[in-house]
Amino acid sequence: MLRRQKQIRAQVQKLLDGSLFALALWLAHYLRSHFLKFEIFGGTRDIEDFGEWVWLFLIIIPIAPMVLDSQGFYDRPVIPRRRSTLWQLTRASFIGVFVLISLLFLFKENLARSVIFLFAPIAVLLVALKEELMRQWITSRLGKTQLVKRLILVGSDEDCARVADDLRRNETVEIVAVLNLNESSVEKLVDLLHEHSANGVLLSAKHTFFGQIEKAVQACELEGVEAWLLADFFNTQVSQTTFDDLNGRPMLVFRSTPEDSWQKVA
Repeated sequence: MLRRQKQIRAQVQKLLDGSLFALALWLAHYLRSHFLKFEIFGGTRDIEDFGEWVWLFLIIIPIAPMVLDSQGFYDRPVIPRRRSTLWQLTRASFIGVFVLISLLFLFKENLARSVIFLFAPIAVLLVALKEELMRQWITSRLGKTQLVKRLILVGSDEDCARVADDLRRNETVEIVAVLNLNESSVEKLVDLLHEHSANGVLLSAKHTFFGQIEKAVQACELEGVEAWLLADFFNTQVSQTTFDDLNGRPMLVFRSTPEDSWQKVA
């Protein structure tokens, strides 16, 4: 998965998880006020309407993803192990309870203790259910077609073998064909796109003629598929590769000095 795609996916997941933690607090309050009209350490009594605690959503929704992120929740494989997911969720929920108690103490608010104790397991249950639904979707036939990129690997035999080995454990990429443009025509690439229903072409130009690479990119444009060009033409030791433009012309920049930023200005 490309870094940009991974970042967008993580942002959507964070927003959803924060909302589920907020929903868990509401459910905990609902259960306490409608079915568990008692306090663990003292008598039966009613509690305030949830409208008194809506302001906590403004804190829980942004804080919950930060806590999950601190547990490595968003750095997992596309299909993570259920045990590790449950363990990370459990730790994050207990940290969330600690944050909630601290906020209530700081603002001198008195939320029923049973609501706080119910909040953690309900949050774990909701996010775990979301993860299970995501797992079922990803492993389904439709999910695989939406998530996995079917790529044709283009380059010299040496480069293709190296790139294919690097991508061997990537669950979001499937190499459906390999083509050496130094020995084959661009028309062969078009035939492979049709034959394998590929939705992307991965170009390694390290040992391939740039004229052929240009023709391959143009063919991808006509076919309506993405073309990914690996920027590993040179073996740099220190330089970092970034993408920029000069007068509207795209450029790859090899920079060994700090990038322009507010930190550099300071």
